[in-house]
Amino acid sequence: MEHSMRYDGYATFVEGHSRFTYALVDGAPYLMTNDSSSDAPTVDCIPPSTLPFDAILPAVNDATPIPSASIGSAPIECESGNLFKTSFAGIHYAICVSDDSGFTAIASDVTIDVDYLDAPVSIPPIKLEDGSTCESHMAIQSTCSCKSTPRPCIFYHGLGNEKDEPTVQDSSRHFGWDIINDHAPCCTTIKYAALNTVDFAWTDGSLQKKVCDRALSMSPSSDLGSNKIKDTIVVTHSMGGLMFAGALANKKCSLDKSSTWIGLSPPMTGSMSSDYLMDFCNGEVRNLMSDLLFDGRCPVPRSTASVAYKNEKYSTKEHDEAYDAAQRVYRKRVYAAMCSSSSVGNISKYQAKYMVGGRVIPHKSLKNDGLVEFHSCAGGMAPSKFGKTPYDRFYRCELNHADTAFKTGDGIFKTTVRPVTWFECLL
Repeated sequence: MEHSMRYDGYATFVEGHSRFTYALVDGAPYLMTNDSSSDAPTVDCIPPSTLPFDAILPAVNDATPIPSASIGSAPIECESGNLFKTSFAGIHYAICVSDDSGFTAIASDVTIDVDYLDAPVSIPPIKLEDGSTCESHMAIQSTCSCKSTPRPCIFYHGLGNEKDEPTVQDSSRHFGWDIINDHAPCCTTIKYAALNTVDFAWTDGSLQKKVCDRALSMSPSSDLGSNKIKDTIVVTHSMGGLMFAGALANKKCSLDKSSTWIGLSPPMTGSMSSDYLMDFCNGEVRNLMSDLLFDGRCPVPRSTASVAYKNEKYSTKEHDEAYDAAQRVYRKRVYAAMCSSSSVGNISKYQAKYMVGGRVIPHKSLKNDGLVEFHSCAGGMAPSKFGKTPYDRFYRCELNHADTAFKTGDGIFKTTVRPVTWFECLL
């Protein structure tokens, strides 16, 4: 007979004037929020998958000895010499075990001090406002089911893919495909287009034709004679959104009412990262941060040049008109969109890069995901159309450009850092 042991636990974080405490009590997960304007905490039930407590002990038990460790070029000092490595929640840690009193876990963005306790810590019972506990509330479904018609799903990446694959793929390095697989209740099958988005601009007719061909291959009901995409869910990230919008605008194919288009961080007016990179490669910009961001990126690929910001020096009248046409189609045909107003996003290996990009690149607004501004992603839609919860069709999130491709899963601090929940509950 197998036996298991369950532990209670809690973790507290402070962000601005708010204090967030995540607790697991008698197997039920809670979020308590203390705001400086109120003495009494707000208590909410949250999905069990939000809390990683069950993964902590396996991460510690899986630690393996290492002779040394460093963050960048700075060595990690461990006086005892007892140095280990492990991974937790996708982040790599070096662990310095000092003595019998505890250890320190060190990552690039966080340091965690762990003290062993001589006796258990008592966690007081937590009650909701009505006096009940989350145990009864968690009978409510913590994941979403499909509310519309299940259909095949195809995902389109943005810049940076070196070659075409003639058929759709089962995975993609441009997305958190393994995460998507578990959170796509409306997808009967999930495929990924792989197109050359290095040598071809989003305005290129041959690239737009391939975008259509991949979508038309997903459902047997699609009309190949009229190039009408039927019974298909199309998900586009970054420049993939411009490619698809351009294909529809130029009538390379059309989207039937039985199909659904979901946009993730599309640069519908371009990205100042393209302009800044071209300035850098032209020798107009030279500083430490630009060197770090753009080292090895010159000459500028045709694809990157094609997302030059609308009405700026690297765009043309013809290119601006292509943006206008793409935006008109986008506003009319996209069913839902996720656009970010912050480059901070979730804690991950991608975070530092996009935080730097969000500040160093001369974006038109600080409300950007590191590469794409909220305004550009909105594509002419009113900001008031966007809500700040993962249950809003048009989601104004606070995620970086990698987060909106589902690479880092859901965050836990705010409703604005939950892209996976948004996608799972969307249709």
